Amino acid sequence: MQTESSASVLPPLIRESDAPLHRQLYDGVRAAVLEGRLHAGARLPATRTLALQLGVSRNTVSLAFEQLIAEGYLDGRVGAGTYVAESRPDDLLRVPVVPSRRAPKQRTDLGLSARGAVLASTRVTAHRRTNARAFRVGMADFRLFPFELWSRIV
Repeated sequence: MQTESSASVLPPLIRESDAPLHRQLYDGVRAAVLEGRLHAGARLPATRTLALQLGVSRNTVSLAFEQLIAEGYLDGRVGAGTYVAESRPDDLLRVPVVPSRRAPKQRTDLGLSARGAVLASTRVTAHRRTNARAFRVGMADFRLFPFELWSRIV
C-alpha cells in the first residue's frame, strides 16, 4: 500500500454493515496482503492519514492495525511507520514436502505390542476406600460418590 494510493487498494467501508468499521478495514488490509495487492515490506500510511482518507476515526484504523500486527500481517516500527510483514502468517502454516531418500518401512504387524496385550487383558476393578476421613481439606465426602455406577462404567 503506497501512501498516495492507500485507499484505492482497500474495498470501501460500508457504514450500514453489521460488521464494525475496524473489522472491515482489518479484513480489507488482510485480503490485500494475502492476494498480493500489498507486497512484503510496503509502507502503509500513518493511521491519521488513512483515517482521513477513509473518513473514519484514528481509533478505527489503530484497532485494525494493532490486530494485523498481533497476527503477523503487519510490522509496526516505532517512529518508522507500519509495514507489510516480510513473511505472511498463512505461509508459515504450510510445511514444504521434502522427498525422502528412502522409502518408509511398511508395517505389516499392526497388532498390539507385548505390553499393550498385557494391559488389554488386565481386569480393572474399582477400589472402594474404607478409611475415608471426614473434614479433609480438598477432599469430597466419599459417601456421596456413586461407586456402583462407577464400577459398572469401568
